[in-house]
Amino acid sequence: MTEPPTPRKRMHPVVTVGLIVLAIWILLAVCMGEQSLDRADKAASVIAMLVGLGALTVTVVELQRRSAQQDSENSPPNHSSLLKRPSVVTGVATMAVGLLIVVVVGLASGGADTSEEPASEAGGSSPSEPPPTTDAPSVSPSESSPTEPCASPGQAASGVSPTVTAEVVRHDGTLILAKGYYADLDSLCPDWDVTDVAGTKQDIGNDGRGLTRSITAGTQIAVVEKKAAATFAMCSSNTDYVSSAIQYADLNPGDRFCVLTDAGRRSLVTVLRVRGGGDRKTVHVEVRTWAEKQPSEETNYLPWVIGGLIVLALLGGGATSAATKGDKEEG
Repeated sequence: MTEPPTPRKRMHPVVTVGLIVLAIWILLAVCMGEQSLDRADKAASVIAMLVGLGALTVTVVELQRRSAQQDSENSPPNHSSLLKRPSVVTGVATMAVGLLIVVVVGLASGGADTSEEPASEAGGSSPSEPPPTTDAPSVSPSESSPTEPCASPGQAASGVSPTVTAEVVRHDGTLILAKGYYADLDSLCPDWDVTDVAGTKQDIGNDGRGLTRSITAGTQIAVVEKKAAATFAMCSSNTDYVSSAIQYADLNPGDRFCVLTDAGRRSLVTVLRVRGGGDRKTVHVEVRTWAEKQPSEETNYLPWVIGGLIVLALLGGGATSAATKGDKEEG
């Protein structure tokens, strides 16, 4: 008597879809590492999220169809390959079209040129704070936009070097952050527009634990060496961003950080001192913000919102079509 053939084990569809989503996520992160779709990490996260939503939709539709087949006694079991199922084919097709639209919209937005604001030196060190110890690079004598807060059109700077535009300083001065206060490093105001609200323009702040970046503004902070040259090129090349607040214990005089602001500028933050006790400490830092902007790194969520809506609409239509087609085949 021959033994019945052992049925071939099949991977559960949820596991299969999960592995596919993970592979796509890794592929996107690798391929987009040198691209600039409004920051590659954010673009990869958004696209991976959309892929995950699509995969979840396909999985739910497929599991519902299988459950309906098992509940029907007269319906023969369907052993067709998972990749040949109408729900999977339709879902993959809709995700591919949606992702293509998202990438095209992101590239179009990331490559768009934005007008550069004229830069000038405004503000400076607080009277109670010592001046910067490093030599300040050349500052543009151009007048700032009269509509920009705290701009001083009459101020001019000496020692201009017109051939080194990337090293032109926009604002150089002292910043004092009490607990619960945040500052806009793109501001021309002497106090860096300090406020107790972490809005979309405030870049860094004191959250009661240490120096933190504003997630709302999309700011990034990178730790740099104390002996590194205080230049725009140095800050631009340092992209080893931290993901959490820099604790008070790690803020020592002379420590330096490079900040990517919400407007795409680079700021060098040098720790002067940390005063106070407990969680009510005040952080004193020296800030130098360069005028150069990098449009490709500016935070712009609109293309991703539009692309997400398009993908979700396509996924909704694809899932409905797949379910309808599956019901017809079963009938």
